[in-house]
Amino acid sequence: MRCFYLVTAVALVTSLTGCSLQHTCSPTCCPLCCEVQGTNPQNEVRDGLSAAQWAARVKGADTWAQQEIILKLASFGPSSLCYAMEWMGSEAPGTRYSGAELARMIGAPASPALPALRTLLHDKQPVVRIGALRALATFAKDDLEAVVKDLARALDAEEWEVRYHATSALAAAGYHAADELPHLEHRSRHDHDSRVRAASAAAFEAIEGDRPADPKARRGHPGN
Repeated sequence: MRCFYLVTAVALVTSLTGCSLQHTCSPTCCPLCCEVQGTNPQNEVRDGLSAAQWAARVKGADTWAQQEIILKLASFGPSSLCYAMEWMGSEAPGTRYSGAELARMIGAPASPALPALRTLLHDKQPVVRIGALRALATFAKDDLEAVVKDLARALDAEEWEVRYHATSALAAAGYHAADELPHLEHRSRHDHDSRVRAASAAAFEAIEGDRPADPKARRGHPGN
């Protein structure tokens, strides 16, 4: 009965005040939900501050301060992913980049943020697209299969930095990106930036080396 009353009370508070994080509540990140589950990550602190308190500091912080905040939040692990996803929906390019950077530092467990990162791949701001590419390069290759075409489009970006980081993300996709081998080969020979040429060649080798020995398993093989 006590648990029932606790759940009811929390539901009432949520319905009256709403979730301050502006997301769908789940036991992985919402303070109210996690408190009911008994696994509230908000009880954890870094340098005396909870994840929510660190996240609140990002607004108005300069670049170096934001990096420190992101590092602190990343140390909380996947429970801080909700902040990354919230920031990626911000109107401020710098905040969107910070969201992608936090997802990058969380790494593969940040895969639920893939749809948000995919949206950022088409952001008007090159720095935001770079942040998304850097984050996606840390994901497991099977998670990246759905966004290979988006990554490949970044290979044709005007900014060399975007093209450079697109090669790393494609390499992380492994054999799922095998259809893009001709694209990478072209960039390795003809891109006007030597850094992109070298990165494209390295990505080509990584993808080629990742293809399964069984031809029937080569879902991304250009000849299939």
